[in-house]
Amino acid sequence: MKTCFTLAAVVLLATAVSLCGDVQGVVVEHSKPIARSGPGLGTTRYRRSPAEEQATRSWSKAELDSGSPDTASLQGFVGKRIAWFGIVRDVAEDAAKHETRLTVEMKYFDGATDLHQQIVSICGAGDFHVVVAGTGHRIQKLSLVRVYGKVVSEAKGIPTVSAQFVRDWDWKLFAFMLYGNDHGDPQWVKLRQVTGFGVYSSKPDDEYYELRLGTR
Repeated sequence: MKTCFTLAAVVLLATAVSLCGDVQGVVVEHSKPIARSGPGLGTTRYRRSPAEEQATRSWSKAELDSGSPDTASLQGFVGKRIAWFGIVRDVAEDAAKHETRLTVEMKYFDGATDLHQQIVSICGAGDFHVVVAGTGHRIQKLSLVRVYGKVVSEAKGIPTVSAQFVRDWDWKLFAFMLYGNDHGDPQWVKLRQVTGFGVYSSKPDDEYYELRLGTR
């Protein structure tokens, strides 16, 4: 990808979102499409939206970078705050407990993203569970999320995160690149029909995701 930093693109990346509730009480934020400014491609550093900034204002750089390609395992994080990207593999709403539980296939993130879409690695360090307060968040299976929260437990090597904030990208709003050593769950890895550097596309469609993630 060609390196190109523009102030206008950074502003778009930070503001193209749909908020659930007011900024003070946001739990889940749905990203919206970002218009391409021209035929060329470019990259920029990830910029948190205003709601993300507010939710994580006290977080350290190490916490925000906790899902980097250096993350060899998701074990041993109990009691720590994390900011992990991943693909939602299951969504279960519990009306009685007034909470939503997600199973997420973690994906590495090196801090760089396209100007017009979110980028993460096709590789990751395994699965994790997420507990999000409330129901009706409209998080779809096989969407991309970034989960900010504290790891509250770990069972059979799989951590559970109590979410403080979740940002969500639906299909056509994100794509993959290839970096990091893959420690993904074999049941998800075997669904990939495209491997190598061919995992990237600047214009992903439904087939793009189906060949890399499986079907919804």
